Parts: sequence; structure tokens; C-alpha cells
Amino acid sequence: MRGKRGGGTFHIEDIQDAVELALMRSGEHEVARAYVLYREKRAQQRAGERAAAAAAGTVQPEAVIHVIEAGSRQPLDTAGLRQVIEAACENLGGEVSAEPVFVETLKNLYDGVPMEEVYKSAILSARALIEKSPRTAR
Repeated sequence: MRGKRGGGTFHIEDIQDAVELALMRSGEHEVARAYVLYREKRAQQRAGERAAAAAAGTVQPEAVIHVIEAGSRQPLDTAGLRQVIEAACENLGGEVSAEPVFVETLKNLYDGVPMEEVYKSAILSARALIEKSPRTAR
């Protein structure tokens, strides 16, 4: 993989998924299994750390993501982005929720991202959730 179409970036979990797949395809099933277990253990540790920090009231604020729009750098309007995604999900039925799309979109952004990439990220995030399973993409 040389890069994402349109100049985007890869999320670390996408890279880890590709590593798992490559290990399995190359017949390294034991290594792939160990890698899957390691990833799950780390995910549980991170979740525990977040829960402990929240209980202690020491949750660190999310890093501010800046976007480039019309040649200027400004903080991402997350409330506005959430509204755009919610509007796109309106009237699609009770099984469609904007929140997972919003969360996945934010995961794929980086500081200094062009605003047009933010919208592409939202579209690709929705697509990825649909491809998982439209019934479980909540």
C-alpha cells in the first residue's frame, strides 16, 4: 500500500487489519492469532485506562483538530460536522445512527486536514460501516 486515494491517511487500525490479513494469507496462523489476542488485550487495557481516568476525573481533553479551509487554518467545527452527518442520516430508518459515522470520521482525521478530506472521511466512514453489516452499524 503506497497511500490512500485522494491523498488521505490510514488509521492505525486499518494498518493492523492489513497485517492480520497478510499473516493469515501467508500461512502464519499462530502469529496471526497471537497478534489478534495482543490487539484485543491492548484495547481492553486502553478502555480500562479511560474508565479509570474518567472515574478519577482526570480525563484529558481531546486534541483540537485544525482544518484548512479557503487557505486558512481553523479549529474543526465538530458540532457542525455532527449536524451535517445527522442530516444525512435523517429519514433512513431507525437502524441508521449518525453517531458511529461521526466517531469513525473523527478517528480518520489529522491536524491540518483539508476540509474536503473531512467530508470524504465521513463518506468513507459510512461506507465502511455499511460494508460491515447494515444491521449492526449502530
